[in-house]
Parts: sequence; C-alpha cells; structure tokens
Amino acid sequence: MLDVRRLAILRAIRDHGSLSAAARSLYLSTSAVSQHMNALEREAGLPLLLRAPGSGGRLTAAGEILAVHAEALLSRLAEAGAEMAALAAQRAGRLRVTAFAGPADTLLPAALDRLRAGFPRVDVDVRVTGADDAVARLRADETDLALLTGVPGAGGGEDGVVSTPVYAERFVLLVPDRHRWRHRPAVRLDELAGERWILGAPSGPTPEERIVRRACREAGFVPAVAHRADAPDTVRELVAAGTGIALVPELTTGDRAARGAGAVAVVPVAGRAPVRDVLVATARGVRNRPPAVEGLLRALREAAAAHALDRTLTAAAG
Repeated sequence: MLDVRRLAILRAIRDHGSLSAAARSLYLSTSAVSQHMNALEREAGLPLLLRAPGSGGRLTAAGEILAVHAEALLSRLAEAGAEMAALAAQRAGRLRVTAFAGPADTLLPAALDRLRAGFPRVDVDVRVTGADDAVARLRADETDLALLTGVPGAGGGEDGVVSTPVYAERFVLLVPDRHRWRHRPAVRLDELAGERWILGAPSGPTPEERIVRRACREAGFVPAVAHRADAPDTVRELVAAGTGIALVPELTTGDRAARGAGAVAVVPVAGRAPVRDVLVATARGVRNRPPAVEGLLRALREAAAAHALDRTLTAAAG
C-alpha cells in the first residue's frame, strides 16, 4: 500500500525540482524527505529518483508515472475533504422550522429529541403558525422547512414549494362526556347529520374544515355549524360544555382515549374516516436539502410510527 503522505512529497519534488526545494515547501528537512522517498521506493518496488551525481531531484520514468497518479489521487482527496467539511458545517448551525399546532405539540418534540442524536450541534428555531404563513415564510427564505396539512393525495399544491408526505392521520369524533355516544366503539358519519358542530376557524376555512366538509358531503349532509374554532383546547372546551360535536385529527386528542367525567369522550369513526396528510415542505429550487432537514424528516416519520401513524396515505385513506 502506497503512503499518501509520501505521494504528496513525490509530487512536491516533481513540482519544485529538487529534494531540498520540496523539503522547504513542506517545512521538512532534506534528510526527512530523502527517508520518505527511500520508503516510497520500497513500497513501489521501483526506483523513483535518479541517484546519479548532478541529477538533482529528477524523477525516473516510474517516478513520473507515479507522480501523475499521485496528482489525481491527492486532488480527489482534497475534494473529499472539502465535501466532508461542507457536510460538517451543515450539521451545525441553525435549522428554522415552522409548524402548525397539532404536530408542534405532539410529534415535533419527540422528533427533535431524535434529531439531536445525529445533529447535536444544530440549534432548532420553531415557530407555530398557520399554513398560509408557513408557505409565505418558505418563499421568503425565512424558514428551512414547514409542516403543512393537506387533503390526501393532493400533495402540497403550493407554487414554489416542494412537499414530502410524513404521515396520514385519521379524524376522530369528540362528544361531551355525557353524550349518548360516549361509550360507542365507533360512530358512522351519516349518524352525525342532525348534530350541532364546532368546525373551522373564525378567520375562514382551514384544510381540516375542508376535509371534514367533504367527508360530510359524501355521507349525504351538510354540517350545521354552531361555533367556529380551530385551536384544540378551545374545541375541547366547547365540546365539553355541550355546545356541539367536532371531528378532529387524532393527535389533537392527546392519548386518544375516553376522558373523565366533565370533559369529552373520543369516539372512532366507523368505515371511511376523514384523513389529513401531514407533509414537510421546503422551498422549490433548493437543489440539495441540508442534512439536518433530511434528518428531521426521518425523525418525524419515526415519531409518527411510535404514535401508530406510520400507515401509508393509501391505507389511511381506505
């Protein structure tokens, strides 16, 4: 095996024309350079330097051939070092994340714990916001990635944004703890037609509202909205107060089990339950996503699997 350090010395001798000049360029003694060349000749099995008086540091034919290969090898090693340095730089610094309330409260903390194992020097800046603001921040290069929600199969659907599915999440029914359905193993969507609903947001339709309305339409009715709210805590309080029912994504219910008295009950939806996609979005035009972005995507998928949300979009929609 040829020693890379000695190949670098051979190249220096070729470039500078003598052992002494190569030694000065490498901050070595001429004696050390000579010893390294003797060792390299033993490794190569051929003489690499002309030993005749007055030959200076001229290379033999074998030395010239080896110097050419040394040049190529050392150039590739320098490129590899530069790429490794760039990768190390990407594993440090700051990762800006924008998320909406559901994953930000549940999956994201667990995913960030997983991310730190592989990227201990990355500082993560998380902002919780709505989907429209998240997309605007991506386009303005104010965030590196955003967690978005969408209709199954539709993808991100935003100009200038590339979306990658993370998991699909079923909706479940929230009813007051005293409701007649509180102990039902499941409720069909068409049974909800005569109920008062808590749906949407005061500012306008959300992706979740559009998903629920489509599911209700397919079940043959239009929901009668009593209150508009989308903050999970507010929805729970309104349901607990008996003002209506709500279809919400699983993760917003916490442990997804029936609550105690005076609170709410969580009831599965029978058959084809509404589903939302949760996606990681990055700005279009970024050729290679930083490793920390890919690391967080993997960590989110692992956290989703731990919450039993690792089913595919097709399976979830069925």
